[in-house]
Amino acid sequence: MLRLTRPAAIRQLSILQSYFSLNREERIFLINVNIFMLGNAISSIFVTLFLWVSTKSFFVIAYYQLFSAVFIPAGYLFYGYLSDRVRASSVYRAGILSFLLFYLLLLVLGERASDFVSVIGTLNGLATGLFYTGNNVLVYDLVRGANRIHYSRLNNMINPLTGIAGPAISGILLLLIHGFYGYYSVFAMSALIFLYALFRSTGINSRISSRQFSLKKTVEVWFENRSYRHLSINDFVRGFVSMMSSIAIVALVYISSRYAPYVADFAIVSSVMQVLTAMNVHVRERPTLSLLALTGSLLMVFSTLLLLPPLSYGKMLLYGTAAGVAGPLISIPYSTSVLDAIDTDPFPATNRTYYIVNREYTLLFARSSAILVFIAVYSAGRDIIYVSLLMIFASVLQMIVPFIIDSFYKRRATSPTEIIVS
Repeated sequence: MLRLTRPAAIRQLSILQSYFSLNREERIFLINVNIFMLGNAISSIFVTLFLWVSTKSFFVIAYYQLFSAVFIPAGYLFYGYLSDRVRASSVYRAGILSFLLFYLLLLVLGERASDFVSVIGTLNGLATGLFYTGNNVLVYDLVRGANRIHYSRLNNMINPLTGIAGPAISGILLLLIHGFYGYYSVFAMSALIFLYALFRSTGINSRISSRQFSLKKTVEVWFENRSYRHLSINDFVRGFVSMMSSIAIVALVYISSRYAPYVADFAIVSSVMQVLTAMNVHVRERPTLSLLALTGSLLMVFSTLLLLPPLSYGKMLLYGTAAGVAGPLISIPYSTSVLDAIDTDPFPATNRTYYIVNREYTLLFARSSAILVFIAVYSAGRDIIYVSLLMIFASVLQMIVPFIIDSFYKRRATSPTEIIVS
């Protein structure tokens, strides 16, 4: 039975108060991350849609995601072995630069991109690994104590705002510029924003790790810290679910609407609900982290039933609305528990890199498993019903998350970071 963990304290803070409670470096980092996220929101779903429109094949999308998933850990290993010589902020900037090169490559390849799916998938994986390595280490280095929940709350509100603005920009471009040139204009816009984010990131810096990295030590740290082992279950589940969604949802929306700008509308609706949820998630009920995650997980299970045939764009919009609400309810407790898990380490400043590398290998296993399961199941039937059933299975699997979070905090000597009430 799920036993709810009480927060240490509940204070009333408005959104502006939450923002100004962050120090200057934390605010700069928050803004720069979301400039990057705007560029990503403009194009990320349209890379998948571009491949679908040009090939009409779920397998091409799956192989693109597979190459990306396999090469994401390369970025983590790169930083791991150089962490005693290279700052995480430099790796963060290298990730932004790699995404810039990724979209420039798409512009060069054009309609031939599907013929080079292994190349673009590999570059996307490297870019993702570098960026999120830097980002994950910087979040821990720069955002401390009670500011973690402020940062997490603001990020879960601002990030969906970029998810509203990005698809809106993409939708307008696709309405004005028809055919493949519409997609090229979307990719070019993202490249320009990544260039700006790269320039703005020069004000972000972090410390160099005092310990040399080794894969052997990575395994030792994982076995020494029970919290790392415990939360790796959540890492696996989150990676599996997110990859299954990445393969299926964009194509399902396009199949139900047959119109690319409607994919942008779907993303906007989902992002609006994420913003509203992040702004109001702590109102009245003042739920604990466990209850937040449980509510979000249940909502996600019921929403995936809308994906069963016959598909319609109206049903997809309802799914996007429900998923937009469920997302922050799960991600806020998840991200907070990850940071608090690092604090359980006796040497968090030096071992944070090992946890992040361990987490990435767990995510690699999860993403690869999701892709292989998708390919195996869809190959058996080649029908939309199999895609829908896989999404339902993934959402049921996600029900594990709130129980793991609750179990983690029950073992901690202190309560989790305070919950903020707007």
